[in-house]
Amino acid sequence: MDKKLKIVLVVFAGVSILLLGLSLYSVLSTQSFMDTAEKTTGKVVDFIESSDDEGDIVYAPIVVYKTLTGKQIIYASSNYSYPAAYKKNELIDVYYDPQKPNRAELSGVFSLNGAAIISGILGLLCGILTLFFYVSIRKEAKQKS
Repeated sequence: MDKKLKIVLVVFAGVSILLLGLSLYSVLSTQSFMDTAEKTTGKVVDFIESSDDEGDIVYAPIVVYKTLTGKQIIYASSNYSYPAAYKKNELIDVYYDPQKPNRAELSGVFSLNGAAIISGILGLLCGILTLFFYVSIRKEAKQKS
């Protein structure tokens, strides 16, 4: 096998392992957060508007919720979407860290596990491509011998 090809395969395999590791770290981090988080109900009071790479307007909700001690917190989500994922005045579940009440996550598969899902899918794709190219190269090398 050509040395340059080996390097490309090793790089793809490394990227795959890195992305899968990132996915695992994200899952474990979210699980650790959820183990200690308190659940409450928040209300969407407004949205942050921004523009994505293509110039389209995307929205992130601003949510107000109360902690178990009664402290009111205003939380601006970092998850933008188009259309907006929630409606104004909608009630949603919020998970927050009782030690740091400003650290919160909105309930929802993508809000809680988006990073793990994306990095996991990309890691699997890189791994499958690496395996496909490796098998193809080995098969071609055997046919030439």
